[in-house]
Amino acid sequence: MKLLFLIVGFWAFLTSPLLAQERIESLEIKGLFRTEEEVVKRELTFEIPGQAEEAEIEEFVQRLRNLGIFRIVNYTLVDGHLVVEVDEKWTILPMFSIQSGGRLSSLLVGAFDANLAGKYMELGGRYLRLGDTNSFALWLYDPRFLNQRSLGGVDLWWSNRLRTLYTKDGELEGGYLRLRKLARFLYSKEFNRDFELGGSLAVQDDTFSRELLSPSVLELNSPLPEDTFGLLLTGTLRLGRLDIDNYLVEGLRFSQSLTVTLPGSSFTAFESTSQFSQYIRFPWRQNIAWRLGYAFTTSEEIEQGFFIGGFDTVRGYLDSRFRGTHAWYANAEYRIGSLDYKWLALQHTAFVDGTGVSDDFRTSLRLSGASAGLGLRIMVPKVYSVVARVDYAFPLIGGTTGGLSFGAQQFF
Repeated sequence: MKLLFLIVGFWAFLTSPLLAQERIESLEIKGLFRTEEEVVKRELTFEIPGQAEEAEIEEFVQRLRNLGIFRIVNYTLVDGHLVVEVDEKWTILPMFSIQSGGRLSSLLVGAFDANLAGKYMELGGRYLRLGDTNSFALWLYDPRFLNQRSLGGVDLWWSNRLRTLYTKDGELEGGYLRLRKLARFLYSKEFNRDFELGGSLAVQDDTFSRELLSPSVLELNSPLPEDTFGLLLTGTLRLGRLDIDNYLVEGLRFSQSLTVTLPGSSFTAFESTSQFSQYIRFPWRQNIAWRLGYAFTTSEEIEQGFFIGGFDTVRGYLDSRFRGTHAWYANAEYRIGSLDYKWLALQHTAFVDGTGVSDDFRTSLRLSGASAGLGLRIMVPKVYSVVARVDYAFPLIGGTTGGLSFGAQQFF
């Protein structure tokens, strides 16, 4: 027995971080054609020349993958010479998307560059026609603000939103057109790989009208919400991290945001949004992904509440089918790839969605809607953020519509 302990102890000594360190004298980066070398070098977690553990080198490489602007990142280390080889994605992209879900369609056109001038900054603008409304947006983000692991950015929105209201039983209740003018400034800082704090300040002006409403909604003559003006201060927290390897994802993350209205606002509100998400990788390009979110607000303004269904929360229901001041949602997907090439990849999905929405906390814990279905993702791995999504969802409770929905990017 003593001999066994000696062997185990000796093996632990041999494999200790002290002896596992490698001497790195130089760094060579291959495969860059737009991206500046500094974008790669600032992700280093160790000095060159200097000592580094294998785990530190792997962390450096994973940080490069998580930038999203490289399709593949590999490395070799021979005689102190670290060679990092990347395959850059094309990041200057026009934006074009046609989406349909919950009896609402949209057309989006625009352009953006996620690697502006090879410096890993994002600049973009877009025009969105949602139903019969027109919207515009401009944004500029620097994910390495001041060459630090921090994000600084600003976005400007002029957005029209047709909102259809339903009773708890799904009967048409009314609707309105919301025009929102918004300017937002945001900042966040990563303290380590699993901990990030941030915040934003937004100026938001909402006005409402009956323009562009369908005849069936106009006939109901439902009252319009009051116009509102808000100065919104938000704080954000991230724990954990999601690691990217091309279109596969792995990791566990918790995010939390808290928003309050500041003096000068025409309404008073406190809002909290929490979300857990986890992605698990398996052989044969398989991913299991799930997320669970909960949110509540103290605002009595209808547009400051939560609208669930349609595009981005629970598939298989009318857009904004459920609404309330308390809401939870859950989504789970099984994803498996078939084709996997530089210019084309296919991923097949099976999913379940669920939600509970109410103006009362206890009632919101009940299941308001649930659906299940199948989907397909058509991706171009060589091009940044090009994913076409097609899903067919079957409502299990709380709805009878179901049907096809499609759009850009993964559902979550």
